[in-house]
Amino acid sequence: MNVLPTDQIYLPRKGRFHWSDYITWKQSKERYVKQFFHGRDNLNTKAIQFGSHIMYLMEFDQDNALIKDIPRHPHIEYDLEC
Repeated sequence: MNVLPTDQIYLPRKGRFHWSDYITWKQSKERYVKQFFHGRDNLNTKAIQFGSHIMYLMEFDQDNALIKDIPRHPHIEYDLEC
């Protein structure tokens, strides 16, 4: 079964391979292709909404009571090249 589209292929997010890409690939290659190559990367679960909110607070509202005691690394993201 050919799961890649014949008319257009979307590369993973801006040419980068994120941790969520890796986890999705390990869980289901078909789901990975649907989400990231067919352009259906639209997960919006409660867990993702919560994580996005916490990430926003950690970046822009560091004095918020929800996150003030969470230790922070001086760098938010790293580029890893293999």
